[in-house]
Amino acid sequence: MIIFTTYIKGLFKSASYLKMLILIWVLNLFMALLLAVPFYAVSKSTAGSSMLPHELLSGFNFTATMEWMRKAGNISGTFLILAVCFGVAYYLLWVFISGGIIQSLNKSRFTGKRFWNGSTKNFFRFLGVSAIILFVQIILAAIVIGGVSVVIKGLSKTAVSEDEYARW
Repeated sequence: MIIFTTYIKGLFKSASYLKMLILIWVLNLFMALLLAVPFYAVSKSTAGSSMLPHELLSGFNFTATMEWMRKAGNISGTFLILAVCFGVAYYLLWVFISGGIIQSLNKSRFTGKRFWNGSTKNFFRFLGVSAIILFVQIILAAIVIGGVSVVIKGLSKTAVSEDEYARW
């Protein structure tokens, strides 16, 4: 019960720091625009200025999407690399500003100097902790995925597929 009351108090306290919330919102917007602007530019240049992609994708025509990807070249690989790079940058940004958030919440009022000082001071501490947590989450995900795949593999031997129902 203490966890929930502490969490709610933290939410109310963080909501009282409007400057900090605006700063976090602007940083999130900046990171989102770093990925959205190149995607928009590439999709606009490969699709052209015609209304044909809009008409073809009105009901999400998979054939039109695959045709667009085929004619556009290796965009999916480029976007995958771009998404991974920005995902890592976003993760590091959040590790960085989490130190500033905690430093600001420990004091009575928010100042930008305290926020950035806490972010810089606690970055490597939080990076180590987040790396350990990420490692544990990957191990747990592998255990869950492995367990589920063993169960599904066992069930697939006795399961009835839709082909048998179609024959009936």
